Amino acid sequence: MTLPASRIRSFLEWRAALAIMCAFPVGAVAQSASISASVIDANHYLLSSRLAGAAARLSYPFHNGPVSIRIGAERLAANSHRIGAPCAGLVQPGTCQPEPVRDDAHFTAAIAGLGVRVLDSRRLAVNLTGDLSFVVLNVDSHGLTSGGSISAGKGMWDTNVGVEGAWSPWGQLPLAIEAGIAAGHVVPAATDLQLDGYTPFEQSFDIVRVRVGLSWQFPSR
Repeated sequence: MTLPASRIRSFLEWRAALAIMCAFPVGAVAQSASISASVIDANHYLLSSRLAGAAARLSYPFHNGPVSIRIGAERLAANSHRIGAPCAGLVQPGTCQPEPVRDDAHFTAAIAGLGVRVLDSRRLAVNLTGDLSFVVLNVDSHGLTSGGSISAGKGMWDTNVGVEGAWSPWGQLPLAIEAGIAAGHVVPAATDLQLDGYTPFEQSFDIVRVRVGLSWQFPSR
């Protein structure tokens, strides 16, 4: 089976982003590790349903001050329905009519950013956050009447700012409940000049991300 060129390009872009993440100094000592459920609401017609999935993150203190460096990854998916045409480009008149379409979306991100501690009590901590993510976004659209299908994939940049809190209700146990919200703007990493091609992600769009999970605080050295 031959993969579409857009899928091959997205795979290579995602591998490059992963290599950048893995280049983080291995000698650095993490301050905390978290895993969480993540939900994204995106302002794009192919992403009309909220994307849901999981995210993982490591935080590293910067000179033992209120600023921390954050790296992580995220994987989300969604299925949505609309009325549209599962074809693009040069088609014969009358051969591609609007019909019910299901859009299967996958959103994979490599994340790097900063957190600034603005509140730090014995049980509650609050951070202001700013992240830059490299996103590989793929959507497979299937016509539910004709059986036709069309796919699109794109490497994109996501910049977002937000706030997150961590509550530690278990005394001496270094485990906290985390929750956060962030607003972001997604732009294409490169522009595809295809006059008759299917390029639904050439325009930027806004997203809102909500995350809830658990974090483990490592002992300082």
